Amino acid sequence: MFRQRKDIARYSFNVASGIERNNFVQPSPIREFMTEKVTYFNGSDKKTAIAYVDDIYMLFNQNRLDSVGRDTIQKWLDGLTPRSDSLAKLRENVTDEQLMEICKSRYIQSSSELLAWSEYLNANYASILSSIEASKAPEPTPEPTPEPVPTE
Repeated sequence: MFRQRKDIARYSFNVASGIERNNFVQPSPIREFMTEKVTYFNGSDKKTAIAYVDDIYMLFNQNRLDSVGRDTIQKWLDGLTPRSDSLAKLRENVTDEQLMEICKSRYIQSSSELLAWSEYLNANYASILSSIEASKAPEPTPEPTPEPVPTE
């Protein structure tokens, strides 16, 4: 009815051979692009969490990105900017805050909103550029008053 129990053999694990079969996490140069620190409030406490975001292009091409190097990636990202000379001159002459005033909000998405935004830019383009030029122009320095000539 009952069979006699066999002793359980202890399994010995060789750590050195186990390490060879494991894949360890290697630091990636694009890891900083995949995480984002988010600050939130829990009641009156301010807390920070790490949000993991993914970009499919970077994930699928991570091996290629590792092989090309940081400088090549930076040159590629710089090459993505439009080739318009007037836009390049505008970007060189304005501050980031002034450029953000011209940029479209991410909440403008429907076709009617895009049409209204483009009409606004067409109507106010000259005034926007003139305000940028006015803020860029140096303030005139007052002429120094000549020193009085001493009379004896």
